[in-house]
Amino acid sequence: MSDGGLLTVAATPSGDVWAAGDALLQHYDGRQWLDVSQTFTGVHETLAAAAPSSVWLGGVAGVARYDGTTWRPVTAQEMGVAALAHVQLGAVAAQSPTDVWIAGTTGAGTSSTPLIVHWDGASWQVAVDTIASR
Repeated sequence: MSDGGLLTVAATPSGDVWAAGDALLQHYDGRQWLDVSQTFTGVHETLAAAAPSSVWLGGVAGVARYDGTTWRPVTAQEMGVAALAHVQLGAVAAQSPTDVWIAGTTGAGTSSTPLIVHWDGASWQVAVDTIASR
């Protein structure tokens, strides 16, 4: 494994394990750890692994999905969030490959709004883009 801090870990039911952190991405395939750090910038803060072909990586720089072969960034526009909005995603939860939740904030300058989006395996839906105060 590479030197550097790891901040998050996720495992699939089949035994694949992923660990990420300071520009690091590591994968345990059941036999050995492999450095699979990608060209993602920033710190990887969260991982979710629903299956070997459904692994999600999130951080300040955005979200990416591993389909079992390659990593691909998921843009805010794909998620249904305004293209000009600044989006910071902080958490990913994957119940299954067709039930993925991502939370964070959207906004500009000092004004930000809570954001929750949901992936159903075919498309994204904005579930929450504001939360009422009590």
